[in-house]
Amino acid sequence: MEVDSGSDRGVADSAGRDDSGDALAGLELAAGEISGPVARIYARVPARTGLNGAWLSGELIGPHSELARTLPARYRFLPLRRGAAEGTELVAEAVVPEPCRWSPESPFLYTARVEYHAPGGDGGGGEVRHTERTTAIRSLGVRGRSLYLNEERNVLRGAMVERADEGTVRAAKEVGCSFMARNPDDAACAAASRLGVWIVAVLDEHSDEGSRSDLAADLRRLARWPAVAAVVVSLAGERDLDLGYRGGMRPLIAERYRGSPISGASQLLLCDARPSAEMGRAIAAIGKPVMMLDTGSTPTAWPEIRRAVDRWQAEWAEFGDFAGYFVGLS
Repeated sequence: MEVDSGSDRGVADSAGRDDSGDALAGLELAAGEISGPVARIYARVPARTGLNGAWLSGELIGPHSELARTLPARYRFLPLRRGAAEGTELVAEAVVPEPCRWSPESPFLYTARVEYHAPGGDGGGGEVRHTERTTAIRSLGVRGRSLYLNEERNVLRGAMVERADEGTVRAAKEVGCSFMARNPDDAACAAASRLGVWIVAVLDEHSDEGSRSDLAADLRRLARWPAVAAVVVSLAGERDLDLGYRGGMRPLIAERYRGSPISGASQLLLCDARPSAEMGRAIAAIGKPVMMLDTGSTPTAWPEIRRAVDRWQAEWAEFGDFAGYFVGLS
């Protein structure tokens, strides 16, 4: 569950040093089971040559928040798996009792300070490298036709924008909205994660086989941000989608609903349609969460957005209760 600016230093205003070089290349922060009063956070470095005898340690500090006073605590990263041979990844674990989970209402963050240790030769001192990243703890998943954040039902409401920046995030936050944007950059994702604003990232330009590696790279980057709820991709009827990423927040995989076939790889659908009983029945038969898009509505200011979203949800109310409602912003 990682929040990162796309570099090993993490969010731009994070304190701390980074002298990791290539030692911590590919570092992932991910959560294990988050249930009851305990969360387990793992730091991983993928297997590669040269890791024999190396290990990870460090500490996790938090929670902290721009929107609330907190009392940060420190939790140690303890090595679980050391490099023994080629093909062995490095893993360390931090156990967080009673974690403060990220949500739009309470966007709590943690700081991970990770150390890479390599043994020295001939009895000499070993190499130690450091990096610092900002991370969060949250669980987002699908249950039936609804989205659940931290075990509570969550409905996204907001605007479709072409591009987003910190100004977009602050405007959306002020009126209690989310936003959908094409491949949002790290600055927008960082602001949304700090302030508690959901993002749906549109990546469906990666539609051919040759661009799948680019899609995987974008997903790994966006998975570092707790604010990214879902990524919209072009699946073209695929049954599976293995993009080789395990860390981060694992945003939901969404596709646009255009009738059959629907990919087995998608967890969420986006539907651009006018309210009707027929469409309501068709969507209900799918059995997946659906977000309803109103591309014909074009309010020009954020205060109008929330009113337009509320009207759009009311228009659909007699035909179903959906996972999200978005309107256009011109």
